[in-house]
Amino acid sequence: MSSRLGGDQIGADGAHPGDVRDPTRAGDAEEAVSGELRSTRKARLASEQLTAAVVDESPAVVDESPAVKDQADEPRPRRRALLAWGATGIAGALGAWALASRPPEESEAAAGTGPVRPRGGESRKASFDGTEGAESGSPTPTPTPTPVSPGRHPFDRDRSLVEAGPRTPASRVDLPFESAPVDGTGPHPADGVQLPVADTRAARLHLLNRIGIGAGKTVLAEMEELGLAGWLSVQLDPVNLEDAGESKARSWFPLGSMDIATTRRSIPEFSWDAMGQVRDLYLARFLFSRRQVFTVVADVFHNLLHVTVPSERVWDSAGDFVENVIRHHAYGRYADMLRDAMRHPAMLRFFDNASSRRGAVNENLGRELLELHSVGTGAGYSEDEVVASAGMLTGRTIDGHGAFAFVPDDHSTDAVEVLGFSESRHGAQSGLEVGDRYVEYLARHPSTARMIASKLAVRFVSDDPTPELLDALAEVYTRNDTSILAVVVAIFESREFWSSLGTKIRRPLEDVASTVRSLGLPMDDVAPSAIGGLGWVLGAMGHQPLRWDRPDGYPDVAAAWNSSGQMIARWNMHRALVSGKYPGLPRGESVLAELRPDADEGKEEWVQRIAETLLTTSPGESTIQGMLAFLDGLEPESRHLEEVAALAFDSPSHLIR
Repeated sequence: MSSRLGGDQIGADGAHPGDVRDPTRAGDAEEAVSGELRSTRKARLASEQLTAAVVDESPAVVDESPAVKDQADEPRPRRRALLAWGATGIAGALGAWALASRPPEESEAAAGTGPVRPRGGESRKASFDGTEGAESGSPTPTPTPTPVSPGRHPFDRDRSLVEAGPRTPASRVDLPFESAPVDGTGPHPADGVQLPVADTRAARLHLLNRIGIGAGKTVLAEMEELGLAGWLSVQLDPVNLEDAGESKARSWFPLGSMDIATTRRSIPEFSWDAMGQVRDLYLARFLFSRRQVFTVVADVFHNLLHVTVPSERVWDSAGDFVENVIRHHAYGRYADMLRDAMRHPAMLRFFDNASSRRGAVNENLGRELLELHSVGTGAGYSEDEVVASAGMLTGRTIDGHGAFAFVPDDHSTDAVEVLGFSESRHGAQSGLEVGDRYVEYLARHPSTARMIASKLAVRFVSDDPTPELLDALAEVYTRNDTSILAVVVAIFESREFWSSLGTKIRRPLEDVASTVRSLGLPMDDVAPSAIGGLGWVLGAMGHQPLRWDRPDGYPDVAAAWNSSGQMIARWNMHRALVSGKYPGLPRGESVLAELRPDADEGKEEWVQRIAETLLTTSPGESTIQGMLAFLDGLEPESRHLEEVAALAFDSPSHLIR
């Protein structure tokens, strides 16, 4: 990765230069969190001694099939006792498993609140307002793709793609759900996805859990009406999905989706107002949009083609980049997304390419195009090829109105050869077209196909997807001419997806979104300013939307998100959301009202009902026992609904997705 990253410098206090904070908002949020910590400690520490969750090295702890239960008493090679989560929360069974597998020195270093840097990077430390400390082979020929016919929906593709997709033999991947015919027949047949599982409650919860941003009564009702495959098919066709949450969020934060010209007319030069709304709109979509799968897929690709927001380099272009590059192509072709990204002012400024010209080439964007955005370092390119890659992008700059411009006189016309792409010395006037062909060539490269397969599989299947799955997904990507949606469909149609129980955790952003959705917080009662307040809360956990200060995007593996400091912030967030402590955010009154104990309801039945209502999964035995242990430490006549509800969100049954 290049030594100079395109983002702004960050001060010693974690602040970006020129970052104008709202002291009232930050103060309110800080008081709410620290107050919750103080008020929670006494009750939670009282029952800390009552229960402890112990996990095995296997992460698939949420699979409570009879076969798994029968093995519970077998000797284990190693067990690790976690924090007593019965009333104090838990790092999560999966996170603890990952932590137990790390060397002691790494475990000790994981006590910060932000994500642990992958590949040996230092742990991040986030200030309360969300700002973060800065840190300073032969190529394989690209096969000719078989493009999808213009105007066809990806579901209308040749069904042979399904057979060529990730269909690992049943002898190698056992489904924990009732199987179904591959043709998708059943009570809710659909012309779109063809799922290898029957439409059961367990399968529905697994799908919602793996998407990661929550269920709630509304979504479960939609699934009941449409069926498993029907609901998923609607999610994969978002244009025809009416989304009141999206519309209201855009009305709250109009600057967040404006094009560059309109943004520049609406705010003073270098104002951070638009960037704040870009982040708030991003978060509001996670909280309230009906287009759950689309929102998550767009997030994957924004972290892949990442630009840090806020940054003075993207003060006028961040919203346009999110809308017209990432979201516009999120269900389209990656070749188109990558081509448009390499023309966008946000990307050109962030990586210093706007000033890169013949005779004074800046290597940043050319290097990251290879390393992060396409083939990766494993493709075996040389430093000379990095220079050639950067040369192909010279002349791409920004005009006086903030729009993309190509200046032929600044373009390097030297002959180039990069990973099998070759171009003889060419005229400057054709430099933009030649550069576009180079970018699209990289998008279709086999190494890029596997990289895209890996990004999506890591998001939806596991932190370490099998080579067989990646091979199959890469084939789907190539055969469908870099179609992102085709790969997403192949994942949902794969047996690996449906057998991957307990292999992912919720990052803080997904945790907040899932908690809000499970509580059924009505968007009509939410103040727009509350979204920004939740953004500060996420900043305290190192996961404020779009704020990652490196060009590689937020990590999406458990080992990066298992610090003890972050878990404390999560527990406080759960309790504050349940009790309505954040300014502008109501309590989930309709859901909580239904969870009040009945007069003749036993404690065990009540706890089970709370857990099943709030969690997007069947609660594990340790979750139920921990909640009961918490109640055992209180007065017999007391039920403490809010505390028990918050405790359900603290449990590994919620953290694991």
